[in-house]
Amino acid sequence: GAAVPVATLKAGALIGEMALVDSDHRSADVVAATQVRMFRIDRVQFDQLRSELHPAVFKILRRIGLTVCERLRKVNETVSRVVGAEAPEGRQRATSQVRTRGARPQAQEESGGFWGGLMSKIRGG
Repeated sequence: GAAVPVATLKAGALIGEMALVDSDHRSADVVAATQVRMFRIDRVQFDQLRSELHPAVFKILRRIGLTVCERLRKVNETVSRVVGAEAPEGRQRATSQVRTRGARPQAQEESGGFWGGLMSKIRGG
């Protein structure tokens, strides 16, 4: 099929991070709109460093985790907007329940949805 632009990334963005974590095939192709400088992390070397509990691996995995969370949050917000726009009258705002141990459920507005609310709880907000 035809190429469909999904995102425009800025300097410092990660690409290919999911394959580094789960060893699966890539989910998209990346085409640079301008000249770029890239750094490649070799999977075999990464796994070796991981087995040695090298501190760099923890920094890389944290960055990957933050990137995946940010991208998932954006997808969640988009889905909430689309579902909210198609909802019957009176059901325009998508909400979800977030429950912490011993606490009453709190509704999270569509701006963050379930994942946004969860990340807020994790961050202590």
